[in-house]
Amino acid sequence: AARYHPEDRDLRRMRIEIGTAIRDWTQVHEFLKKQLETAEVGERPALLVSLAKLAYDELDRAEQGRQFTQAALYESADYIPALTLFSDKCFHAEEWQDAHDALVTLLRVEGVHARSDDRYRLAVCRLRLGEPEQAFDALRSLRGEGIYLPGLYVAYGQACLATDNRYALAGVVDDLVDEPDPDAVELLRAAARFLDGDPKTAEA
Repeated sequence: AARYHPEDRDLRRMRIEIGTAIRDWTQVHEFLKKQLETAEVGERPALLVSLAKLAYDELDRAEQGRQFTQAALYESADYIPALTLFSDKCFHAEEWQDAHDALVTLLRVEGVHARSDDRYRLAVCRLRLGEPEQAFDALRSLRGEGIYLPGLYVAYGQACLATDNRYALAGVVDDLVDEPDPDAVELLRAAARFLDGDPKTAEA
């Protein structure tokens, strides 16, 4: 039978696959860290992202996941899997500035292939960071393209309110009525109060 050295890359890969199959995440984590020690420069970002996903999703070590993701971006600032993971985790943690910065870089790297959900998340970040005009323009563009994403109509309605855009808000009310998002109910109440007033108007 063939003998394998403990540091043999193929053996290590097989041990990672077995650990993954039996969901022994602690052991997979240790094998990946060992693999990272001898990895080529070009292999390191992918390994660091794998370690980050493991820490975030399986080991409940969010801070460690963040550290691994940032290490991957230090190795390669434009590495799309790391930018995607970091922006997603920051967005859901409502860490708006970090999510914004990662998404700005991600959309620049993706260029014309930028995903609609990344564009949506960047718009929400801008809304939360006090940039409602930019958020409104981005959300209006997505809506005009016929794109639907959970939360988009609510965010667009909030941007309409934040920019005092009465006509655009009136145009999204029907969408909000059918929106399952619980925030839509409160937004409809705010919209009713707003539309009963005499706000500044802007082109929808």
